[in-house]
Amino acid sequence: GILENNQDMAVSELLNRLGLADQQQGSSISPPHTSYSSPNTTNSTQSEGNTAIATTALHQKGFTGKGLKIGILDFGYRHYTKLQTQGIVPAPSKTKTFDNDQNANEINVQASSEHGTACAEIIHQIAPDAELYLVQAGNGDGRASSGQVAAAIDWLIEQDVDIINFSGGGHHSQHDGTSALDQKVSEAL
Repeated sequence: GILENNQDMAVSELLNRLGLADQQQGSSISPPHTSYSSPNTTNSTQSEGNTAIATTALHQKGFTGKGLKIGILDFGYRHYTKLQTQGIVPAPSKTKTFDNDQNANEINVQASSEHGTACAEIIHQIAPDAELYLVQAGNGDGRASSGQVAAAIDWLIEQDVDIINFSGGGHHSQHDGTSALDQKVSEAL
């Protein structure tokens, strides 16, 4: 339909701008996991992302996230264990899942969504010495109810995290700061 055609056109335009126009349509393009130890800090990784946002200078000044507890609230953590084994992401301090009003202490590393894993990788590159608390809302397919997200926020607050990263959203309520989820975010501040 129209959406698929627009997505194909957007992908084609992106590939052109990146100089990858000869990539086959439908092929999977993912960023390389090229991390290497920074010579100036311990337990730090350097990547294209770190270079783009200039974290090396912060790491050299001692800003590595040491002493911070960062909560990552997402919808799935596919391949997290694989990247952990490779040393790309750390073992999380704690994990929790809120799915269908049930909760479990483990995240779904076989989920269809790997968005949470990507977020954790980026956060770890920026703050390599921070403790990560991973919480999954929903069953790992990229969706969750507002109640599951609210329960996940409450759990992160109970863990006394310093920062909550949540790069999710939706369009099923008003966008004026008065929805239940907006109120939950305000409470977390």
